[in-house]
Amino acid sequence: MKKTPTAIDDDIERFKHIKDAKPYDGLESNLQKECASYLNKYTKHVWVHVPNEAKRSYKLAKHLQQQGMKGGLPDILIFDSLMAIELKAKKNKPTQSQIEWLKALEGAGWRVCWVNNFDEFLDVLKQK
Repeated sequence: MKKTPTAIDDDIERFKHIKDAKPYDGLESNLQKECASYLNKYTKHVWVHVPNEAKRSYKLAKHLQQQGMKGGLPDILIFDSLMAIELKAKKNKPTQSQIEWLKALEGAGWRVCWVNNFDEFLDVLKQK
C-alpha cells in the first residue's frame, strides 16, 4: 500500500537542500565531525553544535530540560550567518521536532535546511 503524504512530509522536502543528493553512508556523528572540522579550519564562522543526541538518564534529561535544553534543535547553528543546518546520514530524515525547529528559525529570519552528505553541507555554506 502506498503511503499518503502528510504535512510533515511536505515540510521535510521543503527544507531539503538538494532533493536528490546521495546520502552519507557512515554514522551521522562522523558527518558531524567532518563538518565541524571544516568550519573550524576553513571558516571564521561563529557556530556551535548542540549535542542533544546523547543518551542520558531520565534524571539528567529532566535536569537539563529544566535548564532550558530542548529536543530537535538543528545540529549546526551558525550565528553570524543566521543559518541552521540539520545533518542526516544514510536515508534518515528529520523528525517532527526537528522540522518544528527549522520552521521556527525560518520564521525568525534564519536560513534553514537539512543535508545528508558533506558536499551538500559545503554547498549550503557557499550560498549567501
